[in-house]
Amino acid sequence: LTEWRAVSTGASVKDFRRIADDSNNEHEQITSGSFTSPARTESVQGVSERSPVVSIGGRRVGAGRPIYVIAEAGVNHNGDVRLAHQLIDAAHEAGADAVKFQMFSADRLVAASAPTCRYQQRGGSGAMDQREMLRTLELQPVAFRRLKAHADRLRLDFLATPFGLKE
Repeated sequence: LTEWRAVSTGASVKDFRRIADDSNNEHEQITSGSFTSPARTESVQGVSERSPVVSIGGRRVGAGRPIYVIAEAGVNHNGDVRLAHQLIDAAHEAGADAVKFQMFSADRLVAASAPTCRYQQRGGSGAMDQREMLRTLELQPVAFRRLKAHADRLRLDFLATPFGLKE
């Protein structure tokens, strides 16, 4: 019974926050690209569904709370630490609350013989297999420490999705 409203991918973070804040009392969940609002508590014919409230970087996120925007940097840095720092700056300038990267080791993530997919072959990396392609997107642990320090200086929460226990 949650109403979904699409927001164009061209909407700014400020537009997204305004729409989310306006809809907070209407119990709507809004999604735009990588941005998703926290779940809302809603009552249906006297039945209340409980939404979890979690803490991210010391801030409580959940039903009835201000929206929390995470800028998904992922591997869009293409293995270039300078570009990763620029993604943090862009997240800050856009008004995001956090920036999130992906941490992995290509050697632990994929089999040596895993071929690239058609869309990856069209992407032009020149890699012959998944592992070779993913190696070009890896960042070293020291880079993540520096990226986190950069995000901290900008008062952005720093998040990373680990793809294994060692990450």
